[in-house]
Amino acid sequence: MMRTRGLLGGLMFGSLLVSVACSGDRGATGPKGDPGADGATGPAGPEGPAGPAGYAGPAGPAGAVGPQGPAGADGAAGPAGPRGPAGSNADASAPTKTADSGTGTTTPADAGAPDATTPVADSGTPDAAAVGDPTVATLTLSAANNFPAILKTAVFEVTSYRFGVENQPVAGGGNGGLGGGKTAADPVVITVRESAPVAGLFTMLLTGAHADTAVLSLPDPTGKKVFATFNTVAASSLDSVAGSDGQLETVTFETGGIDLAYAGITAGWDTLKNQGTCNGACCNSTSYGTYAQAEPTWPIAASTTRIDELDVPVVNAPVAGGGNGGLGGNKASTQGFTIRGPLESNGVCSTYRTGQPLTAPTTFDVESPLSTKFGPLDTTIYTAVCGTVVTSLTITSSATGPREEFSLNVGAFQVTERTLDATTGTTANESTTSWSFLRNQATAVCQ
Repeated sequence: MMRTRGLLGGLMFGSLLVSVACSGDRGATGPKGDPGADGATGPAGPEGPAGPAGYAGPAGPAGAVGPQGPAGADGAAGPAGPRGPAGSNADASAPTKTADSGTGTTTPADAGAPDATTPVADSGTPDAAAVGDPTVATLTLSAANNFPAILKTAVFEVTSYRFGVENQPVAGGGNGGLGGGKTAADPVVITVRESAPVAGLFTMLLTGAHADTAVLSLPDPTGKKVFATFNTVAASSLDSVAGSDGQLETVTFETGGIDLAYAGITAGWDTLKNQGTCNGACCNSTSYGTYAQAEPTWPIAASTTRIDELDVPVVNAPVAGGGNGGLGGNKASTQGFTIRGPLESNGVCSTYRTGQPLTAPTTFDVESPLSTKFGPLDTTIYTAVCGTVVTSLTITSSATGPREEFSLNVGAFQVTERTLDATTGTTANESTTSWSFLRNQATAVCQ
């Protein structure tokens, strides 16, 4: 048994020795092998931030000049130029030739008139070429007693005027509509050029002197034509203003009555007697007919009167405390229909008719711009009924002639609104509203 274990131990030891004897030194490095094939392309990396902007390049050459465009529309008229120097009065003994006389005859110049050494057109008005505001009329005053002598022969050049009458209507007219109150003339406001006789106006104002009449005359091809006569006149104020247009004097007169002559109609009102006179077709008419608010170039029906503006204010101020706990309605009212335009026959008659009811309807048409293509087309139609009363008339001056503004109070009215087809001019849709201001309900019935 012991011998066997010794044999096994010798074999194991010899095996270990053989293993140690077989491990030799490291050999030399072999040659470099061939490179391997390229690997697959990897994914694209994220986009980097934007770089700074580059420098601007040089400007390119100028382009060729284009063709000339069409002429533009005329601009608005510029303001009036400053007043020129005053002309020298001509020697009354030196004859001067009258322009447009057609005869070649000579007449002496008026030493008190504007410079007459240069021929001027016979317009019937004093020369106003050197003044910004044109002369639109002349004013003369007359009185028998206690009146400044210089005013008895003075002729003032008028650059503007404003006058009129008014009346406040009352409910209870004979037709169930509105009736007239008392008509009175408004103050007459007239602006004249500075002249020596203005001193007489100051005297008239300061002393309280009255003129029997003050007369406005309009230019006329055949001479001056009487336009308005104011009876029993007293000056209440005088305002003198000097500026680039020269010195102007605005005088305000109180008057006892007005007589007006225009458009073939004569009409007037005497405030002191509370009565008037009238001579013309419109003096006793029951309606003022039909007015058309339209531009001057738009066609209108032959039976209508063209006006520039129509103003129809209607109000109904709500009050707190309505039945539903909100706002309740007050009584609807209107301040009347106001029209503005050149003075025409109805305006002249209104001097007499103010306060007198018009028993038949008066119609106001608002024309459409499509009228230039299709003829008269109404987009809005107002019909005033129930004792329509003229409450006020104001007449003012303009470079083209007298203008009117008058208001009519109405007991009820009807308004029709239309939308028109721009291609055919026909009515696309339409609606109508009626209201009685006397009954405060939706009806145009007067009673």
